[in-house]
Amino acid sequence: MGIEDEKLDDKDAEKLAKSLAINSSLRELHLNQNAIGSLGAQKLCEALTRNETLQVLDLESNKVRSDALKYVEAALAVNSSIKAIRLGKLRG
Repeated sequence: MGIEDEKLDDKDAEKLAKSLAINSSLRELHLNQNAIGSLGAQKLCEALTRNETLQVLDLESNKVRSDALKYVEAALAVNSSIKAIRLGKLRG
């Protein structure tokens, strides 16, 4: 699923995270070129600790800062289905 270049922010990411935590069919979520910051990335990564099907989370070209990497690391530590979390070209 792709929601790209739609000006999504941390509040939108938090809403998506609530759905992602209970979703069992989504394999890829592309949220690149939005306005998601570190808080939104945190909420999405927390959802990944409960989601067992998502394989790709694309957050390229968002406002995520390097301090959010600890949440990425925590998600990867417990979620074996994740193949890629894309964080390139960050503007944070």
